[in-house]
Amino acid sequence: MKWSLKNKKIPKHIDELKTIIFDNRVKKVDEKEFFNPTHPLELSLKDVGIDEKNLKLVIKRILKAKKNQEYIVIFGDYDADGVCATAILWQTLYEMGCNVKPFIPHRKNHGYGVSVKAIDAILADKKPDLVITVDNGIVALEPIEYLKSKNVDVIITDHHQPEMKDGKPIFPKADYILHTSKLCGATVSWMLAREIEATDNSKKKLATESLDLCGLATIADQVKLLGANRSFAKFGIEAMRKTKRVGLKLLFDKTIKDIAAINSDTVGYAIAPRINAMGRMGDGIVALRFLCTKSKSQAEKLVDILIETNDERKSLTYELLNHAEKQIELIKEENILIVHSELYHEGILGLIAGAMLEKHSKPSIAISMGKKFAKASVRSVPGVNIVEFLRTIRDDLIEVGGHPMAAGFGFDPNKLEKIKTRLFALAKKEISVEMLVKEIESECILPPELFNDMTAELVESFEPFGQGNRRPLFEFRDLEIIEIVSMGNEGGHLRISLRSLGDGESGNGDSKGGSSNARLKSIKAIGWRMGSLVDEYEPGDKVSVIGSLEFNDWNGRKYLQLILKDIKKQSKA
Repeated sequence: MKWSLKNKKIPKHIDELKTIIFDNRVKKVDEKEFFNPTHPLELSLKDVGIDEKNLKLVIKRILKAKKNQEYIVIFGDYDADGVCATAILWQTLYEMGCNVKPFIPHRKNHGYGVSVKAIDAILADKKPDLVITVDNGIVALEPIEYLKSKNVDVIITDHHQPEMKDGKPIFPKADYILHTSKLCGATVSWMLAREIEATDNSKKKLATESLDLCGLATIADQVKLLGANRSFAKFGIEAMRKTKRVGLKLLFDKTIKDIAAINSDTVGYAIAPRINAMGRMGDGIVALRFLCTKSKSQAEKLVDILIETNDERKSLTYELLNHAEKQIELIKEENILIVHSELYHEGILGLIAGAMLEKHSKPSIAISMGKKFAKASVRSVPGVNIVEFLRTIRDDLIEVGGHPMAAGFGFDPNKLEKIKTRLFALAKKEISVEMLVKEIESECILPPELFNDMTAELVESFEPFGQGNRRPLFEFRDLEIIEIVSMGNEGGHLRISLRSLGDGESGNGDSKGGSSNARLKSIKAIGWRMGSLVDEYEPGDKVSVIGSLEFNDWNGRKYLQLILKDIKKQSKA
């Protein structure tokens, strides 16, 4: 793994460190705005990239539907962002008095997004007068045309990349389109809800009450957490801590335990995966009910379903990853990895591709092979816009869509070998070896005397963390291993104690976080999934490490620890 530094300056005190961290991630942004972002209620349409003219037309059509009691269907998606987007707009329009119903496609029965199968399911139930998509629809060219042929008005709200032709975007022939790439699907939905309420002079402002879902979706969808997204994440987390949603409160109690511990990290690993699991392994409508129910007894049942489904998802993912690794061994020299099987559950293709990317540092494709249709999920490395990469062979693919770092597509199973051959050849041509070198980037070298609570508190002030604002990593040099042991199930994790070889006097020593004579006795560190390294190191080894500073609360005791990301032996002089 390649190590690099964003800033080669070694900070001498806490104020210098704050400047380094801020300058490393934010350009031409006011520091005050970063640490005190605008509340979402005060964000302008320009701030979020929404066209005011289009928005007014969308609102006019929705209010017409309300006045005439036309039947509206909110067409959502089965991931956390899509379910939150559906809940926000559905609850808002329902409370306003609209005749509205939500629809979440079933992954297995309908496929992803707006599809002909999903449209037929809606029409079979009851023909709507108006369909509003949330978090999808922007690439559904043919399905939208099919829906329009049934004399149904269509409004698309989405944040995904549209199809491109000759360098220009191609949009579906919907009646109205509300599109911005600056937000996630749920916050596009929320901005629409906010403006509808303002235009309709609604007495009950549900937009404020649904900020918890904005925070959840923004973090879950891994959009860049700067600008408006930072606002939604920050105030959304605050709203989650105070949420009145009985389902969310119960899930918090069973997973995070402490409401104060709700942050971007805990939402990302404890809450979002359990909501996503329903769309992956079951029915996304269950997740929608979980978010919207006001019944505690129903919420308890739904929370149990979410937790059990996620446990099944984890078990299946582990099993199928082992299967995928056997295929990877045969193609390990390629610049893109492609695995496929009829055993691969469509719902966890993204997890398989993500795990492949994490381990091998190459664009990765996991494919579920059906008899009549194959479906693929793709994850990419920085520098490779995977959507545009795939569109190079679009003539052999079906429904290519997604983001620069994550995409999906379908194809005729009979074309598998042709597609693999084309992608392998394209990757050899377009993806250089340098792009595939895994790099870990630190903010700076941190002197041992700044490994303290004050620095950890400074780091926490940069919350919420995510794309564009990763939790800061620091490089520590000239350390000696005091103790190193494996821990956890089957010794999968690492616990290590380190001490500085210096005398702790490299800082100037002042009241701003430096320490003139405080020799660092030890650094307590944890390395998740790094247990295998216990056989490669021993007490007395001189090492450099990269990690993040985090507080650990255990049995009412709070202490500082380093979360290891990598470790290297220092070369002997």
